[in-house]
Amino acid sequence: MYFLDDEILLIAGLTVLGIILGVLLVILVIYKKKKEKHVVINYYLFFRLGLIFLPIGVVFLLTVKLMTLGFTFLALGLCYIAIGLSKRDKWKT
Repeated sequence: MYFLDDEILLIAGLTVLGIILGVLLVILVIYKKKKEKHVVINYYLFFRLGLIFLPIGVVFLLTVKLMTLGFTFLALGLCYIAIGLSKRDKWKT
């Protein structure tokens, strides 16, 4: 019974921590929206990150133990390459 109480306290603590982080995130987003600075996005960086993540994902896919991580990196690489190529006219090289 003592072990169960520790799990409940851990879950409650993590829940409170998640709520606090969520509130801080909302405050940060509201603060950033009030500043209204124009952000320039470097789409060439997305393309380069995709070229880095794609082979890493393939390597992790080839290892049996890290298959889920491989799919994640592979998907990120493909998405970043697609984003970068779709905005190729806005590249800042």
